[in-house]
Amino acid sequence: MKPFKLALILVAGTAFGLAGRALWQAAYPPNPSQAFLALFEQHCMGRLNAARRGEDPFAGLAKGVKESVAPETVAMSVTQMHDRCEVKDLPDLMSEDERDKAEAAIAELVARTLPELRENEGNLNWNLFRAFTSEAAAGSNTKWGVMLLRVEDDSNNALQATTATLALPRD
Repeated sequence: MKPFKLALILVAGTAFGLAGRALWQAAYPPNPSQAFLALFEQHCMGRLNAARRGEDPFAGLAKGVKESVAPETVAMSVTQMHDRCEVKDLPDLMSEDERDKAEAAIAELVARTLPELRENEGNLNWNLFRAFTSEAAAGSNTKWGVMLLRVEDDSNNALQATTATLALPRD
């Protein structure tokens, strides 16, 4: 086969594949609560597993520096910091039911995969505050855990972004 024909076939195949993907996503948009969980598992839990092996790819980030990723398929963001990984949806993205499902899914994931963490009761007057932390003393550099936050009270969905944060032990 001539190189020109091969290049033409590759370009046409790529265009067809991208068009098909766009049509599929238009017909079957990703479920926001499942996407939220998948992003947390991939980026935050993946980072925790790497850190436990001594291979944290973001440990070298200077304190205060952030690296953000905005996935193409959902309106959410992932932010990596020196000692934190954060997944956040955009305000007004998830319905109340989807936010509740995302919260339950993250809490179930923590209970299933991180049994060393304990849920702490908070008395903050927020829409959502759940913290699952290690037994280390408060303020200790070895304290780590997962927090679920939604700060705004009833704002008719306009400001209620949900955040799941993995806080790693600090050095």
